[in-house]
Amino acid sequence: GLVERELEDARDKRNALIDWLRNATVLSAIFVCIAALLAYALLYHRIGSPLKRLATTMERLADDDRSATVPFQDRPDEIGAMSRSLLIFRNLSMERSVDLQVRRLLTDLSQTIQQQKTLIDFADAALRTLAPRIKAGVGVFFAYDEQSRSLNLYASYGYKERRHVATRYQL
Repeated sequence: GLVERELEDARDKRNALIDWLRNATVLSAIFVCIAALLAYALLYHRIGSPLKRLATTMERLADDDRSATVPFQDRPDEIGAMSRSLLIFRNLSMERSVDLQVRRLLTDLSQTIQQQKTLIDFADAALRTLAPRIKAGVGVFFAYDEQSRSLNLYASYGYKERRHVATRYQL
């Protein structure tokens, strides 16, 4: 009777509670998985993707690609700090490259002009070495002559003498 019915009702309540707990556990697990996926997507968007772009920029700079732009400089977080540091590295690298080019040019120029015997040869060698390197279309070399107190054209690069343009200027 009565005890068995009470016992049966208690078992039914227990089984219903176990089913509810099982369903709640499954729903909680699904919710946790969705939350984890959303957190991953957010972290990838906020951190992973910017780091990947910064790494690509670093590789381009390491390959001496001076046209590489440094992204994310305006971000106030660590990504922004890394980006600003990378920008400083790029600018220093570009300055160093320019310095090396100038040093090479000066070395070449020094070697070339030391071999010259006359002022005319010196002027010609200096213009032939410098003008193409600095992308000058025209270059002229005047020297001061104390006896005549004038500037005289000694050498030129890409310059064509014309009748109406003087090659000597009295001072």
